[in-house]
Amino acid sequence: MNPAFGVIILAGGNSSRMGKDKGLIEVGGIPIVQLVTNRLKEEFQHIFIISNNQAYAAFGFPTYPDLITNIGPLGGLYTGLTISPFDKNVFLSCDTPNVLNQTIHQLLAASVVAQTTVVKSKKVHPLIGVYHQKDRKAIKEQIERKDYKLMHLLKEIDAKELDLSAVDEKEFLNLNTQTDLENFIHNK
Repeated sequence: MNPAFGVIILAGGNSSRMGKDKGLIEVGGIPIVQLVTNRLKEEFQHIFIISNNQAYAAFGFPTYPDLITNIGPLGGLYTGLTISPFDKNVFLSCDTPNVLNQTIHQLLAASVVAQTTVVKSKKVHPLIGVYHQKDRKAIKEQIERKDYKLMHLLKEIDAKELDLSAVDEKEFLNLNTQTDLENFIHNK
């Protein structure tokens, strides 16, 4: 296990399109967030969960509420970087259960050259990436401007994109809707 970085799972969304807390939805009797943590804990030592729902504490990882609420994933990034003792932090959304540890290793390798690195397949995935503590200042300034768009942040901090367009797009599936969930269950 590599102790030089943290892995932060963002589970604080309102799940407005799904209608319920996505990370706690069960697939085969296992909550989606646990599908993510089961894979991660095989290789990564320092896992944190950012969520305003304290039900996530039951999964056995340090769980923290957003320091700034109701601003979406930017608040989760800010909170994660604030609570983490590590310079480098892998961020994953709780509703991306197919992301492989190999992809995380590729992100970490790419982040040696670029401070912040996110996955790019058919589109950019800002919540599958490595962010550095140095990004926290830019995130805080963006929050103060009331600009909560992740793509604006990536431009501001000059994030590099790790091109994984050759990888099966299913790995980056984000479970936002009931249809996404049904497709995930069907293809599992």
